[in-house]
Amino acid sequence: MNIIKPTIFTLFESDDKFQQFVQDIISEFVMDKKKPLVLKYEEIQNYSQVLETHKFLQDLGNVIIDNTINSAKNLKKLILKCDLGITEQRVNILAEILYYNIQSIQKQSIQRQIALNQLVLVDFNWNINVSIAADNLSRTQIPLLVLQLILKRYGSEKEQRVNLEFSKEELEAFLKKLNKLKSDIFNLDIQQ
Repeated sequence: MNIIKPTIFTLFESDDKFQQFVQDIISEFVMDKKKPLVLKYEEIQNYSQVLETHKFLQDLGNVIIDNTINSAKNLKKLILKCDLGITEQRVNILAEILYYNIQSIQKQSIQRQIALNQLVLVDFNWNINVSIAADNLSRTQIPLLVLQLILKRYGSEKEQRVNLEFSKEELEAFLKKLNKLKSDIFNLDIQQ
């Protein structure tokens, strides 16, 4: 089992503070919203320790998905196999909090796995080309927008480029749909 060992777990002096940190980091992981943990805990020296703990939760979530974990006791056994270098009391605290949040952790782990395989827009370019159409009686110039989307997979440096070509009418319809989408998103923000 290849699970990253977060060094931050060994830095807390009290079990109460360790428990509060575990609750906060799981909440941050499950809600996928960053909290000011670096400011809240003096034990955290840099944000990479928080990211390391997120990676631990992601890896553990994947192992939980692959194995049947039906009790805090089974989860404790799994955590002990990780050899985190923490006391048995802290293993119990971690197992209890993780088990209480197990469904949310599994769901977030699945969502993050899916997100890793998706393409993300990193940039775009555009230019206008003029196409000339001619028949025996007349010549017509047709402007076309060429939109190039530059995409990457999470964690990959390889870019994929997709070219889209729009006539004036197609561009107007596309922009109308984007404006509708923008309006819908802003309405969701207001409702939350």
